[in-house]
Amino acid sequence: MQPAQPVKRVSAFRIGLVFGIILTVVLIAIGVAERVLQGAGRGIGLILGIVSILVALVAYFLAGFRASSQSGRVRDGLLAGMWTGLISTFVNAVVGIAMNIPQLPTLTDQANQIITSSGQQTSFRYSESLLLVVFIIVYLLLIIVASAIALGIGAIGGAAGKGRAPVPAQAYQESLYQSPYPGYPPQQPQQPSYPGYPPQQPQQPPYPGYPPQQ
Repeated sequence: MQPAQPVKRVSAFRIGLVFGIILTVVLIAIGVAERVLQGAGRGIGLILGIVSILVALVAYFLAGFRASSQSGRVRDGLLAGMWTGLISTFVNAVVGIAMNIPQLPTLTDQANQIITSSGQQTSFRYSESLLLVVFIIVYLLLIIVASAIALGIGAIGGAAGKGRAPVPAQAYQESLYQSPYPGYPPQQPQQPSYPGYPPQQPQQPPYPGYPPQQ
């Protein structure tokens, strides 16, 4: 028995990059819609947040499914899902930080007002640079968590897609067994015999130097 070989080599990073870019565009569009509809109520933001999570999970699964359905290996699906989550979350983190930088003064005042209204006896106050560091740490934690989730969902998609991979054609192998008995020589055709006549012997071809037989 030979070990199972992949149907063909695939790039899990390339598949994860494609699905990651698609997921990034969808998540950015949902984020913009959430900002636009922010005044419509908290229910809209909650619904859009749930939609974002579901879309991300579907993208992780499809990336793993596609990679394994081409290579026949769960490992490729696992890596494709991980790359999808890592790329999409990283790009969304960069976009989120870039969009929050112009609003840092307002966000800093809001954070300090929350501390003051809480009634805690503390002199701690946020500065704009400190709040930016907090945003970066939070986004890094989100990247790690999203990558771990994408790793698991990609493995599930890879397990589902492995059965869809085409079976590789196996080359014909000549049997190593050889018969111990050599081949039999070809049999000479027998001439029909007639009653009263002896069976005729096959004529031998004349050789040089010998007279022809009578």
